[in-house]
Order: sequence, then structure tokens, then C-alpha cells
Amino acid sequence: MASLALILAAGVVSPVGAAAQSVNERVSPTSADSRGDKCKDGWYRGDNGKCKKSPKGVTGPTGAQGDPGATGVTRPTGAQGDAGATGPTGATGPTGPTGPAAPQPIFGQFLSTQIVRGATLTCTSTNTTAVTATCFGPRINGLDIRLAVSEATAICNGVTGQNFSSASGGGAAAIPHVIWNGTTWALSSGSATPMLEINCNR
Repeated sequence: MASLALILAAGVVSPVGAAAQSVNERVSPTSADSRGDKCKDGWYRGDNGKCKKSPKGVTGPTGAQGDPGATGVTRPTGAQGDAGATGPTGATGPTGPTGPAAPQPIFGQFLSTQIVRGATLTCTSTNTTAVTATCFGPRINGLDIRLAVSEATAICNGVTGQNFSSASGGGAAAIPHVIWNGTTWALSSGSATPMLEINCNR
């Protein structure tokens, strides 16, 4: 007994007692420390009595894709906006081709003054029968007319709508005088005999 008391007095304990003491000293993560504090969520108390952050867990696998959401409600069409400002005027286009000549009236006879193929034809005197129309002293725009088939044909086509039956002249035409170039009357300074009389078929 004396030896056992001596052992107890010396502070020696048995394994059972040590185990009991170890159990009593073990603390849980939320156990209070000596100040009565608890570790916050996600933290635990280590062997040294201090709170430590719990290690991050392993990331789990990606979850399955969710079902598509419901179709949204169709909204009504908005009001039409205001008209935009008028744009600038475009560039002027190129000039178009010359149109056909205006139709000339065909009177079927010579007058003292009339329009023939776009020019003014004058006669000093005229004569008309059932088959012939005659112009004496013909001039175009006040100028001599060259005595030639083309000029006689152009005049009669414009007056009676027919061909000429005869034409005559003499002397030298003034410079300039008028000729028919196939499409219009033109001025010429060449040598020519002036037309003094023309007879057109009717």
C-alpha cells in the first residue's frame, strides 16, 4: 500500500486512466475552446486548439442539361415609325436620242408659204391642176435651192406626197444656198444652179 500510494503521489497513472484523460481532452469541430467560442461553418478546430478552414471537396461531375424553357409570349407588332427624310436629288441622266420628226401636213398643192421637211418653202406664184402642182421661184428659208433630183424629190414628197414630174432652173445659185442632204435641209457654198420652177405629181 505504501508503494502504491507513493506511485499515486508521484502522478503516475495507469493506461486506463490515460485513455480516459485522452478521451476527455478530445474535442469536436464545433466544440467550444477555452473562451467558449465555436469555429464558424466550414472550419474545424485543430490539434493546437485553433480553428482551421476545412479542405475543399472534390468537384462533382457536371449535371445533365435541363429541359428547354417554355417559349415566350409573342408581343404585338409595334407601330410604324415615321417616314425618313427625303434623300438628295440624283444626278441628271444623259440626254436621250432625238425623236422622230413631227409629221408634216401634206396639202397636195403649193401655197405661197408652207412648211416642207422642217423648213419654210415660199413660191412667188403657184398653179394647180388635177394632176400637177407647180411652184414658181421656190426658195427655202429665203435662200436659193439647188436644182437636183434630191431637192426636187424632197419638195414634192412634202407637198403632194408624190414624186416630181419636172424641175428647171438657170444661172448660178447664191452663196450660201440650200441643199437636201438626205435627211434635212443644209447650207452649201458649192457651185450650183438654182431651181426656178418645180412641178409635182398629185
